[in-house]
Amino acid sequence: MKINITARHFELPESLNELIEKKKRKFEKFENLIVDFSLAFSKDSVNFISEGKIKLKTGIINAKVRNADLGLAVNETLERLLTQLKKHHEKLVEKNNKRR
Repeated sequence: MKINITARHFELPESLNELIEKKKRKFEKFENLIVDFSLAFSKDSVNFISEGKIKLKTGIINAKVRNADLGLAVNETLERLLTQLKKHHEKLVEKNNKRR
């Protein structure tokens, strides 16, 4: 699975790329649902802004986090996306089971 990563107004540290690669493994379970996965990071005067967007075959999942620590912002964004993806997957499974 490929994740499109964009950093605006600053250079993304290598340690963050490693963190994203490590967290990416959790999303591989849902690889058959995911069409496109993108992360965008920007910096305003005080905080880092981490935005995640997952395009699915059946919809779109978004998460946006502001935090002074970039690592925490990235971690929370990925956790929010994963939580939403799990809920979406459960709804699809439940809907499929009702049809039978």
